[in-house]
Amino acid sequence: MTTALTDDLPVSAALSRYFEESGFAPDGGYSDDWVKFMLGPIPFWIPNTAGRVYAVRYHDLNHIATGYPSTHWRGEFEISAWEIGSGCGDARAAWLINLAGMCTGLMLMPLDTFAAFVRGRRSRRLYGQDYNELITLRVGELRQKVGADERTGPATSEERLAFFGWSAVAAAVGTIWLVVYAAPPALAIWGLWRFLA
Repeated sequence: MTTALTDDLPVSAALSRYFEESGFAPDGGYSDDWVKFMLGPIPFWIPNTAGRVYAVRYHDLNHIATGYPSTHWRGEFEISAWEIGSGCGDARAAWLINLAGMCTGLMLMPLDTFAAFVRGRRSRRLYGQDYNELITLRVGELRQKVGADERTGPATSEERLAFFGWSAVAAAVGTIWLVVYAAPPALAIWGLWRFLA
């Protein structure tokens, strides 16, 4: 979010503002069949499965509760690390997407990724809670449910160890994503080069 959200704003109104600022459809794109994402300058499309929609609904609420911006890549990498730290419950799609995001965050902004992960470890997750109830709350109540800033101070050894472990998992998942999504264009470019040579 680029616009500050007041605690008394209804979550439903905050979601509408979030969708508008992010350039999403009025329903957040939840009803789309395919979703486009960019890997650098290269566009990719993935199917908008029921599992992904389930995960993204909570992911969008987490953006609102934590304040990590959705309109800039830094905010996406931070929310990925935060969600891995706090946990994604039974949302398998969220685990995969967030691990890939955390991997990229580790490469581009490791200190911010670490800080977001630790903040997540000190927070409560929304995944698995009653979504329909969550969107009837006000932003301040949603923030209280998450409790993202209740504990402060330096990272504990347990938090550092958890970060190290999850970073290794994120690196593995990120590598798989890179191979799956980068290999076809790379092969196409190589084939074109060979054809023209």
